[in-house]
Amino acid sequence: MLATWTPDQELNQVRQRSGADMKRKLKWHDLLALGLGGMLGVGVFVTTGEVAIHSGPSVFISYFIAGISALLSSLCYAEFSVQIPVAGGAFSYLRLTFGEFVGYFAGANILMEYVLSNAGAARTFTAYLSTAFGENNSTAWRVEVEGLMDSYNYLDFPAVALILLLTLCLCHRMGMGRQCGRGRCKLGNNGISAGGHVRPSQVPLCYWKGSFGSLLVSQGLCTASIALFVDLDLILQMISIGTLVVFFLVANALIYHRYVVTGKNPRPKILLFLFLLSSAALGFSLSWHSKHQHWWSWGLPLFGGAALTMTALFHYAVPNSLANYPARTWSVPYMPWPPALSIFLNIFLMASLKMRSFQRFSIWTALITLFYMLYGVHQTYQAEETDQILVNNDHDHPDQVNSSVQQIKLENIQAMSVITQV
Repeated sequence: MLATWTPDQELNQVRQRSGADMKRKLKWHDLLALGLGGMLGVGVFVTTGEVAIHSGPSVFISYFIAGISALLSSLCYAEFSVQIPVAGGAFSYLRLTFGEFVGYFAGANILMEYVLSNAGAARTFTAYLSTAFGENNSTAWRVEVEGLMDSYNYLDFPAVALILLLTLCLCHRMGMGRQCGRGRCKLGNNGISAGGHVRPSQVPLCYWKGSFGSLLVSQGLCTASIALFVDLDLILQMISIGTLVVFFLVANALIYHRYVVTGKNPRPKILLFLFLLSSAALGFSLSWHSKHQHWWSWGLPLFGGAALTMTALFHYAVPNSLANYPARTWSVPYMPWPPALSIFLNIFLMASLKMRSFQRFSIWTALITLFYMLYGVHQTYQAEETDQILVNNDHDHPDQVNSSVQQIKLENIQAMSVITQV
């Protein structure tokens, strides 16, 4: 679960599972449009009002700080995408650097972000639609229910209807895609015979409805449930903390990936720098948001100066692995300043969130960790490869298989204990 891979191993694994490489047909304007669409989306139209409520006339400064943080994070993503050109995004980058569990943790938070973003956009759609029909109150089309907690007491049925309608449209498109592929047998008899027997334990319960359709329906139902009850401000808080945590992990991964050089820079030295930098950023953020004046007088210069000093010493004292990169390969300039500043800003922005957001995020973290320990750890790439080896050797060497199974179980138990301690 905490094992890491080299970029070559990651590329070989992904290409082996994906089959033939796709042709690179996208032009620069296609990539620009995809990037802008992924960064903007509906967030600008959804969050502006909520941000203006809290920041007032300084909303421009809030957007400027958020833009700097997003720019620094995009630089970290850009270097990873050049060095590790595989699908998966933050999951693959963190899996390669910090191991399977950290990658899974980031992927789970990205999935939460997608669900909550759709729910927030749907609730905002109701407010926009009611305003278009002449209603000055944004909650005019929502049903207030007495007895429910605040932020959960306005039921938004138009948002639920919108999400269900879009889910049905997507499922219909998936059905049309399946019909277009009928009557083909690309791999012939060899492909049929290779898939002639599949162990029942590997077949999901929802297979009879199709995996894509089941995923769409389940995600649509989760999104509709959240859009029905949860207030927009609470949704935005959860989206913010999930996104900032992923950005924080990717920035740490870039420094770790760039500066861990075998035989020169031991891993504990890099991890110690990342821990001290994060601690200094946390101290600065708590001092900034503190209501006591003496925290401002000594906390800000102390922690801010410590972060600058540590980063400068790290820059001049620790060599990086840029010399091992291929020629003419793009990399983040002025390392380690951009990812270090990204770590600092992400922690600073997280410290501005409400305490309830951290409580809800802790519950979410506990749930996904429990799910990983009980189910996910047995469905990793390494577990699948081990199962395949056991199936191939089952008839030839039964005694060796039994000993291998016992060894694998022992390793899983030890790995679970390590995760629990972490």
